[in-house]
Amino acid sequence: AIGAGIAETIYVLKAEARLVGVDTSSNYPEAATSLPQVGYRKSIAVEGVLALRPTLVIATDDSGPPLALEQIRAAGVTVLILKDEPSVAGAKQKILGIAKALALDSRGSDLTRGIDRDLATARVYYTRITTRPKVMFLYSSTQGALTVSGTGTAADAMIRLAGGVNAVNGYSGYKPINAESVAAANPDVIALLDRGLTAVGGLEGLLSSPGIAATKAGKARRVVAFD
Repeated sequence: AIGAGIAETIYVLKAEARLVGVDTSSNYPEAATSLPQVGYRKSIAVEGVLALRPTLVIATDDSGPPLALEQIRAAGVTVLILKDEPSVAGAKQKILGIAKALALDSRGSDLTRGIDRDLATARVYYTRITTRPKVMFLYSSTQGALTVSGTGTAADAMIRLAGGVNAVNGYSGYKPINAESVAAANPDVIALLDRGLTAVGGLEGLLSSPGIAATKAGKARRVVAFD
C-alpha cells in the first residue's frame, strides 16, 4: 500500500492480513507502522518493494517517482494507480477501486454508504450554523516549518464540509507561511494537526509565528488542533 489513505482503507475493509508493506506516511491505524516500509510515497524504493514479493501494489497518482513504478511493473508486479482527489466523491471512488482490486466489492459499497450516512448527520449540524467562519489550515513539517493550505487540498475540502470558508483562496496547494499574507487572510479560526501544534511549541509557539498573533484567531486564541 503506497499512501496513508490506501493502507487505512485496507484495514477498514478488514483485509490487512494481505498487506506485506506500506510507505512511511501510513501511520494509521497504529498496526500499520509495524509493517515493513518502502520509503515515502513520492520516493519509493524499488528494491524495498520487490524484496517483499508483492503480487499487487496499490498507489495514488501522486506516488512515484514514475520510473520506480515502471520498474516494479517490469518485474511482473501488478501496479494499480488510483486518482487522489481531495473530495467526498474522490474518496469514495478510491475506496471502491481498492475494494474491487481486493475482490471485496460489497464491503467497499458498505463503507461508502456509511460515509453518506455520516455526511447526512453532519449536514444536520451544518444547517444550524448561522455564520461561516474563515478558517486557515496550517501544516507543520517534521522540522516545524509551517505551510498554509490554499485550495484543492484535503484540508480545504474538510473546511468546506464543516461549514467554514477557507481563509486562503489565492493559490492551490501549500505555501510557506508569510506574515503579510497571514495578516491579510485574517482568519477567524486556525486549524492544524495536533502533532503540528506540538512541533511549533504549542499554542504559545504558534502565536509567535509570523503574523499569527495579529489575526482575529490569534487575538482570540481560537486554535483547533486535531488528530
